[in-house]
Amino acid sequence: MALIITDSTICSICNQTLKHKDSIISWTAFLPQKHHLWKFSDSGMHKNCFEEWEYKSEFIYLSKYQPHLDFESEDIKEMIKKHGYPNWLKQIKKFRQDNPKFIP
Repeated sequence: MALIITDSTICSICNQTLKHKDSIISWTAFLPQKHHLWKFSDSGMHKNCFEEWEYKSEFIYLSKYQPHLDFESEDIKEMIKKHGYPNWLKQIKKFRQDNPKFIP
């Protein structure tokens, strides 16, 4: 999750300071560094900036799709083997099955 320090952290969309009185949203890191929207992953932003942002739909899709998560990786397979299939992983898998491609 992004670390937000009000009156210091900069909105990743408008590059203005996130003030204490502002409505702020933040995201976990969910995009690989090579992705064109990577800098917005693991960041904070003004809610109004996000609502008006041209990439809002794509960004929400990607946050649900979790493109960095590889179900075939040994780490994921080992986690499932040891602990079972957690609900958050089931949700991502279902989302991917139901929404294989982003449609703006």
